Amino acid sequence: MAKRLGRSLSLTNKLKAGTTPLTAPIIDQFVQVLGIDPIRAMFAVDIALSHLSYFDPKFQSACTTALSFFEKITVEFGYGRGLVEIAAEAVTPDQVELCAREAAATLARSFVRPQPPGHGLS
Repeated sequence: MAKRLGRSLSLTNKLKAGTTPLTAPIIDQFVQVLGIDPIRAMFAVDIALSHLSYFDPKFQSACTTALSFFEKITVEFGYGRGLVEIAAEAVTPDQVELCAREAAATLARSFVRPQPPGHGLS
């Protein structure tokens, strides 16, 4: 792990033992080296309150769906940076609700694909 992080074995052992605090750059390196999805990890720890939910395929699907939903909303309003930009503008609750309903309908259609007779929906 030390080699993959580009850090000394001594520092890596101290991090593992908890005797050296993790800094933002080191956390970013761990995320990159281990291939962790930082948004899904944040959802698992901060929202689901269970770090193990990160590994649940249903949880991963729910996170992907939620992010697609919010991306649709931000694109609909013409914002490239996301909800931070929207918060700075005078967007009405009615506009957000209408856009959210359209985004939800789009997502629902993406889950319902025509199947040959005798097959379920995917």
